[in-house]
Amino acid sequence: MIQRPRRLRKNPIIREMVAETRLNKDMFIYPYFIVPGKKVKHAIDAMPGINHFSV
Repeated sequence: MIQRPRRLRKNPIIREMVAETRLNKDMFIYPYFIVPGKKVKHAIDAMPGINHFSV
């Protein structure tokens, strides 16, 4: 017989404790794309709000 751990889902605190994946905004990395040149800022069409920058 297969046992299903429903008891782990009854309480929100227990549910959070046994969760496999936890994500929050601090876990993500903002992409920066660096290109050669001076004062270059070129928009990336496929990624709105993201640009190529020069150093």
